[in-house]
Amino acid sequence: MVDFNVMEIPDNELALIGLIARRAAMDLGVNFIDTQMDLTVVHFKNPLRLGEFLESDGKTFSHDIAGIACHLDRETGELLDCFLPKMIAPLAPEAA
Repeated sequence: MVDFNVMEIPDNELALIGLIARRAAMDLGVNFIDTQMDLTVVHFKNPLRLGEFLESDGKTFSHDIAGIACHLDRETGELLDCFLPKMIAPLAPEAA
């Protein structure tokens, strides 16, 4: 099970996650709280380019929101089926 208590995400990033979830709820009709939790877990495990995500075009935005909702294992926090959001941050050279 994902333990939200061990996640250390800066307040400014949590605020952006909230804005992305709010946009998703308004534009796509998804549940705000579910989306906010999903995005938080994904960002913790696979950092997202949150500013770009918030401002992304509708097609990219809906692809990532729907893909995360569909492919996130809520028990482990892992993305399944080789899904990667378009707004995922690039890996650092030493991590690649």
